[in-house]
Amino acid sequence: MNSFIEWLNKHLVPVAAKISGVRWLVALRDAFIAIMPAMMAGSIATVLNALVRDIPTKFGWLGFVNSMQWLIGINAMVWTGTLAILGLIFSFTFGYQLAVQYKVEPITGGIVTLGTFIMSLPQNFTGTLTKSLSAGATKILTDSGMAVAGKKVTAWGYCYDPSMVVR
Repeated sequence: MNSFIEWLNKHLVPVAAKISGVRWLVALRDAFIAIMPAMMAGSIATVLNALVRDIPTKFGWLGFVNSMQWLIGINAMVWTGTLAILGLIFSFTFGYQLAVQYKVEPITGGIVTLGTFIMSLPQNFTGTLTKSLSAGATKILTDSGMAVAGKKVTAWGYCYDPSMVVR
């Protein structure tokens, strides 16, 4: 056992020491640690919804599911405030922790990273229609800034909503 510990101290500890000195890795570690409460709360809400909504529904216990709607609604709000926006939370926290490592203003680092993350999200829409549009519908879409070419519709700054696809 002592020879194994000596081997670890000789070969692994120096590598781990070098890795622990890399600023962005330390910031990455600290960012994940900082978002852990949000991840845990969202995970608990997800598990509770599985236990009071999904599993009972599979067994046809709809009366139980209906009586637990108050908890299902709370869990949905918790999920929305945690896991649904985890990318936003993490991007801010990583920028914050990286700024701490480089000893600059942390809030500014978090805001810049969050803004960069949001800028990287797609801002366009491309959809394929299942049937051709009338000339009036095509004019309405082009007047609103969309490009219509045959059955393909493209726009910038629109959110995709599948219920709006013309069938």
